[in-house]
Amino acid sequence: MPSADLPCSTSLINEAELYFGPARPKACVVSLGTGMQPNILIKDKEMFRLKDSERFVALATGTELAHLLTLNDSRVRGCYHRYNPGKRNAKGDDWLKPIELYEWKKMSTMVSWTMDYFKEKGIKEDMTMCVNRLKAV
Repeated sequence: MPSADLPCSTSLINEAELYFGPARPKACVVSLGTGMQPNILIKDKEMFRLKDSERFVALATGTELAHLLTLNDSRVRGCYHRYNPGKRNAKGDDWLKPIELYEWKKMSTMVSWTMDYFKEKGIKEDMTMCVNRLKAV
């Protein structure tokens, strides 16, 4: 739900309620991401560069913070599902830069990352629960 141009300081549910109203029942809430942002490294006593500040903005306006705020929201307990297929670096201690939605020429890479993501522990089971909930709506 949060768009990339809006700072994220609230849960997805608060934003959904702005659009649909707080009285509407929430049968299934699905959040789709395009991968985690890489860690930001700022060296001691080094002024960060414009590139670094752009990454701060990306973190503040991305959906991962909204996801973390939504996780424990009692209004969607049991019906909230988050899918965020990113790719870890070779060491496994950080994330590769996400593929943005406008980067359509990299779609085959995104499909590959997504297929790998679906093989991660718990994702298939969660997706089955999500699909069953959506079918019941």
